[in-house]
Amino acid sequence: MESKRKCTDVRFSTLCFLLAFVLAGALPSTANAAVVSTVFVEDFESGWNGWHADNGVWEVGSPSYCVSSAHSGTNCAATVLNGNYPSDTDSRLISPTIQLPKVTGKREIRLYYWQAGSYANNDYRNLQYQYYTGMGSTGWSDWFTLSANYANGTCVWSTDSADLSYMSGRRVRLGFYHSAVWPNESAGWYIDDVSVVVVEPEFRSPETFEDGWQEWYAGNGEWEVGAPTSGPGEANSGNSCAGTILAGLYEADTDTTLVSPTLLLPTVSGEEEVQLRFWQAGNHSGNDSRKVRLSVAESNNTWVIRYNADDRFNSNESWLRPWRGDFWEETGRWVGFYSYEVPWTSLGAWQSGSIAGFSWSTGSNGEITITSDRDYQFWIYIWAYVREAKTVTLQGGGDCVPRCFLNFSFDSPIQFPATLNLIAGWNRIDITGYNQNQGYTFQITTPLGREVDVINSTQTNSWSYTPADLTPAFANGAHIWSRSMVDLSGYSGKLVRAMFSHSAVWPNESSGWYLDDVEIWRGVPHMRNPEDFELGWADWSSDNGEWEVGAPTAGAPSAHSGQECAGTALGGNYEADTDSRLISPTLRLPDVIPGQEIWFRWWQWFCYSSNDQGVVQLSELVNGTWSDWINAPIPTITGNSGGWSQASVELTPYAGKAVRMAFYHTAVWPNECSGWYIDDVWLEPAPDGCAGVKGDINNDGNINSGDAILALRIAAGLPIGNPPHPADDCERCRGDVNCDDLNNSGDAILVLREAAGLNPTICAMDC
Repeated sequence: MESKRKCTDVRFSTLCFLLAFVLAGALPSTANAAVVSTVFVEDFESGWNGWHADNGVWEVGSPSYCVSSAHSGTNCAATVLNGNYPSDTDSRLISPTIQLPKVTGKREIRLYYWQAGSYANNDYRNLQYQYYTGMGSTGWSDWFTLSANYANGTCVWSTDSADLSYMSGRRVRLGFYHSAVWPNESAGWYIDDVSVVVVEPEFRSPETFEDGWQEWYAGNGEWEVGAPTSGPGEANSGNSCAGTILAGLYEADTDTTLVSPTLLLPTVSGEEEVQLRFWQAGNHSGNDSRKVRLSVAESNNTWVIRYNADDRFNSNESWLRPWRGDFWEETGRWVGFYSYEVPWTSLGAWQSGSIAGFSWSTGSNGEITITSDRDYQFWIYIWAYVREAKTVTLQGGGDCVPRCFLNFSFDSPIQFPATLNLIAGWNRIDITGYNQNQGYTFQITTPLGREVDVINSTQTNSWSYTPADLTPAFANGAHIWSRSMVDLSGYSGKLVRAMFSHSAVWPNESSGWYLDDVEIWRGVPHMRNPEDFELGWADWSSDNGEWEVGAPTAGAPSAHSGQECAGTALGGNYEADTDSRLISPTLRLPDVIPGQEIWFRWWQWFCYSSNDQGVVQLSELVNGTWSDWINAPIPTITGNSGGWSQASVELTPYAGKAVRMAFYHTAVWPNECSGWYIDDVWLEPAPDGCAGVKGDINNDGNINSGDAILALRIAAGLPIGNPPHPADDCERCRGDVNCDDLNNSGDAILVLREAAGLNPTICAMDC
């Protein structure tokens, strides 16, 4: 008889360590973002405290209108504390001067503030800033906008934020700008708890909102974070969620967006996908809508000149002012947003041109040549972002070379050409130069070279002005929690912010949008074959709520098999005026030989009222993009099934392709019935004998510490399963996570890292 193994046995030492690690609950977790330092804080409890208004209107004190109290303490700032703002007014609430620190790496300088209020038609508010130049009559630049022009709004405190990182190292002032035309009046703008902080952004996955807003924010108010008492009546998990209004209906004529912290999406390879997954509930009234959007770090090929009237010593001098650029380096080329500042004048095109004192031109490889017949001092700030540490050479040339030098990472001056050892993340490169002899040329070339096309602009922003729409504008909805998914694979490896946009027109009101358990998921989605929903949603999703997964308590008397199934509303009738899809994971269909067929089959139970129906649909992955949904060639689901029945659709024409299937439910006003129930879905034949994902050894749709234990048992030649049985070929394949044809402790470690959200590289299934 074989003796009992002990933890001193070398073969099992890793297994024993990992078991102790798991049992101790020591799996790594993603921490929330840390505030590195606090730059500025204002709660208005000490009154104006260095703030001022440039044209009246604003007050500081205790509010008695719109909001019942300040966000914290007793005082806040507001256009009018006890009534509507007067019509035909415009005024800024201006902060004291704030010295912004220099930031490197992935750190950001963030402005956060709490706001509430409401604006009448054609009136608006926005956030602005100005920076110190040391020149002109005031020494300060003109005002630039940091936000959109917000209109409407609601008398509920909500947090907003702005990114000040591209003003790193400068002295700035913030302006809360109010504008109203005749004869409109409304409650106006309330501001409290203003702070400027340096953070290292971290997107917690999943975000449960149990710790409040964290780094999320809402442009234009309306959103709240906390325990809901309307809509679904409770959070999807825990006690808290985010919602447009947690204790009632959203206000008519409002539009606002809930924005996530900055996150770098993981890269994907092979059949992997990166997805935004979230739980949602709620309802929008007719003509009101919601959609999911994505703000992507700017990556155009444009160099932008910015200039204003204060960037000069006097009207008779020309002066080359700070010249800076924000770069992202990707796949061996420079992309990103760039800004350059030159004196106030009418510049014309930058590709070539001149103003009094100097002329300029650009070359095809990105070099800029400046020719001057006067004495100039200049300084250039270049922010270079690289994903990995690397060495590059910055080229400079021309008559001023003996007097041009470079400060890199705040070290001593270096002569051109300069070899730069860039660290991973942000690097600041300072270049200064001065020429005492009239008539010189100076050239600088970006480390990797590029073509340039420069235009005039009066505003900078390192985020795209028009975020990409990830979903259509959904309306209606249901007051049940449902799991949704949006494919972000086309943005893998990019810096992004997720955006949940709400829009409502006059005079509609409804319960609004509730969000919970938001996460970024990366892996190879798969459908268990058959899918009996006994283990929950797995990689299924719904696009507009309404669908649930669980044990039915109305409609179908029970699931077709086991205890659970998917259904439009498991505890009662579907809601009138709703439409939503139950969407399968990606199905990578096998190739077929002549005579073979592929069938998608399922069991269903349904009851539909007149004019309501269900339709089976299909979407195909074409060149990395999912096609529009098309109706499958089977009859529409109407009426009453009278019991569980089997249905199927042939997918042979899509052999060798990737598809998603959807059960599309639509209901018009005021009809209601029990709805559509789905169970025991399977693909015939299965794409391969191992209907699973590398790392998901027990094929339960999740990669967790249990899979790591199974991987180690396979490596040790021990039986797995319950009851124990030897590992079969499929389990061995899924246990070989790094695809080296061995099952060992290294595979178990990769599984643990994946389960902890550390995103190791797990190869695609090839067996």
